[in-house]
Amino acid sequence: MSSQKLRPFDVVAHIEDEETIRAYLQAALDDPTPGTLWLALDNVAKARERISANKQVRD
Repeated sequence: MSSQKLRPFDVVAHIEDEETIRAYLQAALDDPTPGTLWLALDNVAKARERISANKQVRD
């Protein structure tokens, strides 16, 4: 048995542009699981905040 620990997957860290956001939201719309769209919208808001902050640091 390996002693490595797994970290939770953070989808927000993988959303980097509008194309990815569109695809992610479309997948959420296609998923019949209750609450999926709300979770996706929250993740997109966090990702956009991160993207904006990173852009400000670079400028």
